Amino acid sequence: MNRLMALVKREFWENKGAFRTTPLVIGGIHLVLVLMGLITFGNFDHEFQSLKELTRWVSSIESGLRGEFIYMTSLGLFPFLFSMVLFFVVFFYLLGSLYDDRKDRSILFWKSLPASDTLTLASKLISAMVVAPVIFWVIYVLTYVVIMLILSVVVLSLGENPWTLFLGIGSYFKAWSMLLLSYLAIAVWSLPLYAWLMLVSSFAPRIPLLFAILPPVVVAVLQIWIEFLQTFT
Repeated sequence: MNRLMALVKREFWENKGAFRTTPLVIGGIHLVLVLMGLITFGNFDHEFQSLKELTRWVSSIESGLRGEFIYMTSLGLFPFLFSMVLFFVVFFYLLGSLYDDRKDRSILFWKSLPASDTLTLASKLISAMVVAPVIFWVIYVLTYVVIMLILSVVVLSLGENPWTLFLGIGSYFKAWSMLLLSYLAIAVWSLPLYAWLMLVSSFAPRIPLLFAILPPVVVAVLQIWIEFLQTFT
């Protein structure tokens, strides 16, 4: 177990740009967009004259509808960019997980250590299925909390109560838990894809992306062509 954890840590430090920096950049983008929206709110063409008028209109909506809207945005709309980028990060990480080791010959060094090939493959799979999703999820939650704090300060400055307006009616923990479970469930469901990417990464002489995409595309085209030919009598 200690060897496996050491290998997982190695995968994190070798790919911390993708696993850590990328979600931090996405969180920063969200914060910048929120701040820009608050600062330039009055310059947009809409029916509200000011943020105070908008908060009053929001407070007039039934709390149940507001809570449902907050739950849906917390679960689907707000983390959309995190989820989309996570897919690409995991995809290209697995595609280069074994190819990069073979390319720079570092595989010879790692083979000299007391770690089996099974543990090495398991560490890469755990990094893709657990480490990357959990890091993205944690940074998403922290970003959401910071945005809620910013909005709370703005609402307080406008003379409204942020707790009754949105903080006390949103099922935040339920939405965050569902999002994390969905990440882990999708990782289990995607195991065949992950296995294919690691297989391609283990033998592709160059351009592993081409080897990963071209065979499924060829098989799909052949299947469509054969089914089309079967329509003739």
